[in-house]
Amino acid sequence: MIIDESEQVIWHLLSATTEVKKHRVEVLNQLRQLFKNTLAPGRGRIILADADLSDLSAEMIMGLAETKVSPWVVVNTWKGQPVNIYHYRQTTPICWLAALEAHIKTGGKPFIAVDAQKAKSKWGTKVLEAKLKKKFPDRKILRIDSESIADPEHEAYGCIERLNAVLMEYDIVLASPSIGTGVSIDIRGHFTSVWGCFQGVAPENATRQALARVREQVERHLWVGRHGIGKVGNGGTNLKSLLASEHQCFKAHLRLLQDASLVIDDEININRTALAIFGKMSCRINAGMIHYRESVLSALTEEGHNIIDVDDNTRRIILEKLITKQRNDLYNAECEDVCAADTSQLTPAKYEALQQQRSKTTTERNIERKYKLEQRYGVEVTPELVKKDDTGYYPQLRLCYYLTLGREYVAERDRKLGEKMLQAKSAWLPDFNGGQKSLVIHALEMFNIPNFIKGDRSFRGTDEDLVEMANNALGVKWQVKTVLDITLNDNDSPIVILRRFLKKIGLKLKYKGRDGTGDRQRIYHVVGADDGREQIFQYWLAKEKEKAAA
Repeated sequence: MIIDESEQVIWHLLSATTEVKKHRVEVLNQLRQLFKNTLAPGRGRIILADADLSDLSAEMIMGLAETKVSPWVVVNTWKGQPVNIYHYRQTTPICWLAALEAHIKTGGKPFIAVDAQKAKSKWGTKVLEAKLKKKFPDRKILRIDSESIADPEHEAYGCIERLNAVLMEYDIVLASPSIGTGVSIDIRGHFTSVWGCFQGVAPENATRQALARVREQVERHLWVGRHGIGKVGNGGTNLKSLLASEHQCFKAHLRLLQDASLVIDDEININRTALAIFGKMSCRINAGMIHYRESVLSALTEEGHNIIDVDDNTRRIILEKLITKQRNDLYNAECEDVCAADTSQLTPAKYEALQQQRSKTTTERNIERKYKLEQRYGVEVTPELVKKDDTGYYPQLRLCYYLTLGREYVAERDRKLGEKMLQAKSAWLPDFNGGQKSLVIHALEMFNIPNFIKGDRSFRGTDEDLVEMANNALGVKWQVKTVLDITLNDNDSPIVILRRFLKKIGLKLKYKGRDGTGDRQRIYHVVGADDGREQIFQYWLAKEKEKAAA
């Protein structure tokens, strides 16, 4: 049995939100049996290969196989010729973009790797493509991302299987992580440079591999964020703390399910080997995200490359405005296109079929997106709703609904998910904990949030109940981080703490003024509840009642 890119394969298995998430427990059980069969006496062997291979891959395999075989390690000490990597150390990639445009203007043919794709991302494939097409209309540009390679009407459709031949036809190529593990670009004499812009979405080793996707030893130009924007679990870098948070949440969820009359007699199987590897890989990724730029540059230096700092602020302000305008124009147009999509002929069955369809045109994607939003919110789909949904509006709104109008349905919702776990007699803690809502609702109630959002109350930092709430929250900071993913500091004021709790349900505190006399305290009001959520809540409530009556 051979597992290539084993570190990434294992991490995908344990953490991906793709189809495997629905079957994670079953897949782990099947792999356990497969590994056992392969490593049975006299049977076979398992070969793991990865450029960044660590003990964790072998630990995962041997743990699932329940064997103590001694791994035989082959280390490839060969290093290619060092490459000059021009590093743009500014806080934004503006100078990187200026240098890229100058390179193209002089006839350069760049391969550009980025870690984002969506139109709302200023440094994603879509916005950069639009910017470069406008600047260089005579150049042939190819955008390769998850949408373009699955769109039968796009020139990148299905190009991964014949990538080396396709790329020769283009002057500029933009690629997202859809060109990932196992892809090697071996053409020679075509690309004059490789450009990488990475904001810290993927682990640092994935960033380095993206920069090395083109094998030819041409110069590299790199901008990388100082800190990553992704985190795993509670964001911790301590294995004991990270796993303890998962176990404590799981135990609390079980108690709440039992309170909801779910009988849990049998012991729930937890794949402790896989969970331990998940924890260790999570800590490794979280640590890399804290000092993301430093981690990437340090690893590139260890590979033998020459890091050359570039300090050039030429045209920075002009370019910043241009790229922002390009992003806004493209994103606004995309949101308008979603709203204009015709979903009148789409039935639930046709929608499900469209979801399963791997190849989709832009029109089909817009129809799918609009129908999803219609079913999700039950209101007219507007450009503003599309944008809010892109920024995490739905989970915030859903939490607010369960904290208020839909409170009576929380236990039953979680109970159904608990029944699925009992049927499988197994649970993958990160997925199970992330799917339950009761514990989060109980925590918000414990800190009196439902009462704080009632009426049109004025808040001052000296309010007795607000001070009491803040002191209680600071007394259990670790639990607040574990359950609500809210980080609190001892010097946070009661107003700051309330503001962080309200953000979880999509509300804000707005400064209104000061008291007229004496100790002039700042006055705040809760705002944001007039965003149309009441109509959405009524839609959700009607659906809950319909389910209960069925």
